[in-house]
Amino acid sequence: LPTPSAAKRYGHFEVGPAGWMISDGYYQVDDDSTEQRRGQWLSLVKIDWDAKQAQWTPLFRHGSSWRNQDCHPHPIFNAKGDRVYYTSDVSGKLAVYRVDVGELMQ
Repeated sequence: LPTPSAAKRYGHFEVGPAGWMISDGYYQVDDDSTEQRRGQWLSLVKIDWDAKQAQWTPLFRHGSSWRNQDCHPHPIFNAKGDRVYYTSDVSGKLAVYRVDVGELMQ
């Protein structure tokens, strides 16, 4: 699938409800540092497999330090597919966060 023209990096994806995926933060846009090894964006990706198209929606900067696997965001949809859980150490210690995405996916 093509990535958006502004994307410099992308990485892991988690499959969600039909036609949706969540990216773990490798979406990097122009205002991200070119020296930064990893992007800082949690992003929803709407997939049209037949048309071979992907529409990216950056949600927000997750703030993870990426210093170890525990701090990587590793986002995952809940069973209903309307929330995403992810990890970050943005507050100075590792925590699990939740973001509601159901309205964005309609």
